[in-house]
Order: sequence, then C-alpha cells, then structure tokens
Amino acid sequence: MALQGSGAISLSDVQTEYGGSNPIAISEYYGSPGIPSSGALALGGSFHGQSNITYTVGSGGTVTTNGDYKIHTFTSSGTFTTSYIGTDTTATVDVVGGGGSGAGSSAHRGNIGCRGGSGTRNTGNTVQLSSSTSVTVGARGQGGQSTCNLGFPVTCERNHNGSGGGSSAFGSVTAAGGGGGTHGYSQTCTVGSGGTGSFSGYGNYGTARNNNGCTWQCQLGYPGTQGVVVITYKYQ
Repeated sequence: MALQGSGAISLSDVQTEYGGSNPIAISEYYGSPGIPSSGALALGGSFHGQSNITYTVGSGGTVTTNGDYKIHTFTSSGTFTTSYIGTDTTATVDVVGGGGSGAGSSAHRGNIGCRGGSGTRNTGNTVQLSSSTSVTVGARGQGGQSTCNLGFPVTCERNHNGSGGGSSAFGSVTAAGGGGGTHGYSQTCTVGSGGTGSFSGYGNYGTARNNNGCTWQCQLGYPGTQGVVVITYKYQ
C-alpha cells in the first residue's frame, strides 16, 4: 500500500511501507523504489505517494491490458522477455496445444470420419519469471483426405486419418496437441485424443468431412485450430 499523497508522514509510516531496522534512519531508504539514491531526503516531498511495490515490465506476443493486469498472447512461437521483474516475481501462464484435425470421409462402403481431439489445456500455472523464456505455439492439425481412383468410374478408397496438432510450451510448462480423428472403413471411427474443448477459440478440434459420395475432388477433413500461450501479470 502506497504512502499517502499529502500531509504529514512519519518515519514510522516509511518503515511500515519499506521495512527497516530500529532506530529508524531516513538515510537507509536511499535508492528504495521511488526514492532518490543521493541528495537530501524530506519526509514530505521525497516519500509522498511512494510505494515499496514495483511492477514487471515484459515484452513479446500481442499485448493487451485488463484492469491492473497486462496480458501477452502468443499465437506463434517466439520469446517472452522482461526488462524488469517487479516485487511479485511470478506470472500466471496458460498453455494450450494445437487442435487435431478431422478425418476425410466418403459414402464408399459406409465410410465415416471422426473429429480430431482438442489441444490439451494446461492453465492457471504460477511461473517464476526470468529475463527470457522460450515460447512454442502448437500448429493446428491439417485435415485428412480421402484418396480417389480417378479412373472410370471414380471411386473412393480408404479415407485418410486426420493429423495431430502440435504441442505448445512456455519454458517447462507444456501442453500436448490433440490427436487426429481416424477414418472408419466399414467400421466405427475413433475420435482424436486430447482435451474436451477450446480455450478462447484456440486449440479447438477439427471435424470430419462427411460427403455423400466420391467426386472428382475427394474431401478433406476440417483442420483444428492453433494453440496459444498466454502470460498474465500485474503491471500497475
């Protein structure tokens, strides 16, 4: 809690805010947050409105604010850096893997396709900040495609499975990508493994493409959505 912005301030008030030893000496607070490191110190002018709390200054990703908090959102891999780490040396980190894609499918021999799995959500982690942390954002899984025999008549062969999404990471905090959905060749397909839902639209699964027969262009399953890494900390 900051010292008052006006009026009388005592050495006891300063000690409550900044700590220190007894007997209290004003000189021991030289260089404290908001306090000059040299020259004359006055209880009023030097200490009014000052606080022992400092705040982290970070960069990287797309930066937004929400009240007193700064949010860095990474939708592609990069680096989160801090030019200054504040009194609170931690941040909250959410890591989501890329969503897996759905399988390609057709009506040939009763083929069906299954959706992929959502990217794994590893959220609400309290992480100790450092000057530089590597960020990896998992790519989305690409849709599986039915293979075609383009002779005459056109027929669809076995459908292709969807592909898995990539893993995401903030330093040692990781989240696996969702698995790709499988095709069903006259049998039940398997939904891709992974999470149960998206995180703010990221890491969502891709669905299968269920066409009603094979045409000259066989059908792709729908891709998943990319992963995301979000870092949140108090900045004021």
